[in-house]
Amino acid sequence: MTTVNSSPRLLRPCVRGLCLAALLLAGCRAAPLGESTTPSQGSSAPNAEPLTFAWRAPCRVPVEVRSEQRRTSVRFGFDLVVRRDPSGALDLRMEDQRVLEVMGEDVGDPEAQRALAPVMAATTLSPGLRVSARGEYLGLRELDAAIEQVLAYRATSDVPEEHARLAASLRSPTTRDELAADMRDLWALWVGAWIGLQLAPGEVTEFPGALKLGALILPVTQRYEHRGSIAEAPSRVALALTSRFELTSGVDTALAEAFGRLAEGYDLRVPQGDLSRIGLRREASLAVDTDPRTLRPHRARMEVFVAVHDGELTRTGREVQEYRFDWTRAEGCR
Repeated sequence: MTTVNSSPRLLRPCVRGLCLAALLLAGCRAAPLGESTTPSQGSSAPNAEPLTFAWRAPCRVPVEVRSEQRRTSVRFGFDLVVRRDPSGALDLRMEDQRVLEVMGEDVGDPEAQRALAPVMAATTLSPGLRVSARGEYLGLRELDAAIEQVLAYRATSDVPEEHARLAASLRSPTTRDELAADMRDLWALWVGAWIGLQLAPGEVTEFPGALKLGALILPVTQRYEHRGSIAEAPSRVALALTSRFELTSGVDTALAEAFGRLAEGYDLRVPQGDLSRIGLRREASLAVDTDPRTLRPHRARMEVFVAVHDGELTRTGREVQEYRFDWTRAEGCR
């Protein structure tokens, strides 16, 4: 689910494709991860079994999410529904979305849910996510229908000029690409980044990767780590991936503009003028508690740290998202 805003920016994807009205009202706008990952590279554990994707369908599993960004925190839930299509690919949908808590205040009671329902209907997109039988991200499903549903709901309440701008933005190729990237990043956190990983417990491997910022492709260092078994559930494993980009000199205009757009999502600004004094840093950390036999995640956490140094001061921003999958309450999935 992605939130739609009626401001001039029009579309503000949050929580990696799962933004809620509560975050929209706080002005949330997360930046995409954008990394390319090749988890099988660099392993020195030839006897370790590579991790493979083996989700069963049909399946419905409750998911709870906690998100923190821009001094705003929200907790919400949805049911992740998985179905297999005739080609063998999996269709994933987020159904029964509900806000549970905003800034520490419980809003899960029926009265609050009724009050939030029309706001969410007017501000959230819920296209399906499609992945291959091997767990490869294939893109979005029924995005057009999701867009038209939101526009139809808002048609009677929006100012006509704003509604026209919103419609043009949502239907644009740029917006479609951003939505697809959002959902790709979400799937990478849950599953995609770990497929093919072949590390022994305690092993760490590093290799060069790439970060896409607009039209730029920037070099990053990627570090995979197998943290061993989960203490309370020895059949599961803890895995981590850190991606780091840092430039302390040599910032040019194109990079300053691209990084500036990313930094806006964290209430930061890249100064104009003398770029020789500018330093930029961006670090993304993914961690998952998962079943190595199926890559069904139990907990997944993403944290992004962004810093801009202007020659005198360093200003920072941070975003955290945590997902909990309750497979004990799952239906089907066997």
